[in-house]
Amino acid sequence: MVGVRVEHREDTAMIIGHFSDLHSDYRRIVGTPDVWVSTGDIFPNWSRGDVSVEVPYQMDWFQRNAGKLVARLGGKPVICVSGNHDYVSLAELLRARGVETYDVSEGPVEFGGQTFAGFREVPFIAGEWAGEEFDLGPMVERAFAQNPTILLTHAPPAGILDDLAHHGRCGVGAAPLAKALTYWPHRITHHFFGHVHENGGKMVEEMGIQFYNGSGTCRSIEVG
Repeated sequence: MVGVRVEHREDTAMIIGHFSDLHSDYRRIVGTPDVWVSTGDIFPNWSRGDVSVEVPYQMDWFQRNAGKLVARLGGKPVICVSGNHDYVSLAELLRARGVETYDVSEGPVEFGGQTFAGFREVPFIAGEWAGEEFDLGPMVERAFAQNPTILLTHAPPAGILDDLAHHGRCGVGAAPLAKALTYWPHRITHHFFGHVHENGGKMVEEMGIQFYNGSGTCRSIEVG
């Protein structure tokens, strides 16, 4: 699959600024990375998934805060996926403001010798939010077919930083994604996601892959 190639020196380490699940708190975006990675839930909500309410509400929020958000990004490119609380496209809105932005849901992105791919869909919750799916298998297959080295999703894989401790339950991650990462041949070395706030800011390494849950945080990670 033909992707987008973004110019960056491939003989140097790349600094990724990762943020997720800010729910409108763009003031958390700090740093001067080579590229920003956003893994969803950037916008605020007024309802529980009423599209007729959420789209104009989120559009209005962006129009009022776009200047400050763009300033925080500091002219660096953005590679992103949406989250289940996002009813408008961050990528489209930032592009309209002159920010170089790529949504991996639209196809893979090559940057700094790395290939970014992924999807925004999450395991079914209650039928109230965007991107809920009973079967994430097709999304996983499409992402892996793009042969990424860096995976971006909104939800974690099952069993990786996906527990909801305050609800007394676990296993809200994507089972097909966990299976693919465990058993399928792939080149993935880093997986960025959010969705599960309890584990925001945590990183674990399993199967030679570094997993980052960026919920409610912004941090810099060196890759390469």
